Amino acid sequence: MYGVRADLDLSTLNGVELEQVGIGSYAVVLSFSLNRTIGIEGRYELLSPIGESVESGRPDELRSQHLVDLLGASIVTATPSPPQTVELRFSTGHVLRLIDDSEKYESFSIQPGDIFV
Repeated sequence: MYGVRADLDLSTLNGVELEQVGIGSYAVVLSFSLNRTIGIEGRYELLSPIGESVESGRPDELRSQHLVDLLGASIVTATPSPPQTVELRFSTGHVLRLIDDSEKYESFSIQPGDIFV
């Protein structure tokens, strides 16, 4: 909706542990330690530690079965990759790409920080 800026500060995500995966009809909510959350309404891709895509699509198309494999893992780095993507690298080696795929609707949100993309 708004695109991913190069100067997007995602440092509050570094080191937080994934504690819960909430799967809904049209969204996935990732709840982390330190009261951090990521709501995914748009497209995302999960890459294995060797870089293979293990899940790709939108929450309403998938049931996010592979995201639960990340429970207990921590975010090592959170990096903006303008103009459309945020990459989250986990302690397991997995990479979760959040992709801004809509000019009309929000694709994902990050709290705290009121980051809506």
